[in-house]
Amino acid sequence: MNRGFIFAVILATGGFAIGYGIGHRHISLGQRLPADGAAVPAIKVDTSAASSNNTAAIQSDRSPDPVKLSPAELESKIRAIKTGDRRGGFAFAKILDLVDASDFARVLEVVRRNPSKSRRIEFSYAVFSRWGETDPHAGVANAMNLANKQERISALSAVVGSWVGKDSQAAVGWVQQLPAGTERNQVLNSLLGSLASVDPQAAFTLSQSSGPEARRSFYALFYTWADRDPYTAVSKAAELTGQQRSQAFQAIASTWAAKDPQSALLWANQLPNGMEKRTTVGSIISVWAQTDPTGAMVWVRDLPEGAAKQAAMSNLGVQWAQSDAKAALAFAQTLTAGTSKSLSEKS
Repeated sequence: MNRGFIFAVILATGGFAIGYGIGHRHISLGQRLPADGAAVPAIKVDTSAASSNNTAAIQSDRSPDPVKLSPAELESKIRAIKTGDRRGGFAFAKILDLVDASDFARVLEVVRRNPSKSRRIEFSYAVFSRWGETDPHAGVANAMNLANKQERISALSAVVGSWVGKDSQAAVGWVQQLPAGTERNQVLNSLLGSLASVDPQAAFTLSQSSGPEARRSFYALFYTWADRDPYTAVSKAAELTGQQRSQAFQAIASTWAAKDPQSALLWANQLPNGMEKRTTVGSIISVWAQTDPTGAMVWVRDLPEGAAKQAAMSNLGVQWAQSDAKAALAFAQTLTAGTSKSLSEKS
């Protein structure tokens, strides 16, 4: 038990001149979706509360009286946003607040004349996303008219991603009627990501019915689900098998540990012994150690000896050393002294 922690601390603090870094991976919900021709059944989505909350938030943040801006005024305001300005997206959103949805096509014309490619991509996405909030049917109609396939997919993804917050049932239905193929798959991928934050059960059902490619990436779905309702997320994750379940458990562990690590550990400790349990417990300990390494250490030290405890101790040592190397090394030295004393007593 002690060796795992000590070795991890030494590695993390560069004792052997080895840089050791860890980070949490956030996987987008499905890099790819079902193969061409895969059928996607209709999904019932319960979003009445979420939709009303999202709509209210949108309305409260937007200007109640959009005004007409001349083409010259629009272009002047947009060009005034400097390419390197980190607040450029916020500034552009403010401009959209002053424009009626019926004028979004005119805004796009101005955006396409922007000399910065990155700004053209960013601002175009913002326009289509706003279309999804205000007039999604007009948004998808304009997106479908784009000749460039990647631009069209990006625009459609922006519209349906926002449409979910307005009327997720309609958004799901519209995407389902797209012709089978990679374009529908990628747009459905974006829809799933947004739907997960509105109705994770519906997103889960839709992803399960969307072919093996969609089911390979459950991390984002269960990460969001565990933040809302960890117990339901755990129950659904337990229905999965293999890599899907491991991915779901990792997502739940990361989210739940940030809010209530002890409850998360009570769940993880009940998992069957094996690699899945060790990695899940290790993930929780790593997150807990970011805010309360001492509390995490107390819990780990009470674990029964074995592989799970070794893995948890190693994860704790790495994370603690990254946040407070001095404290981690000091604790590692106490473990070293304790180990030496124990060995001398046995000799």
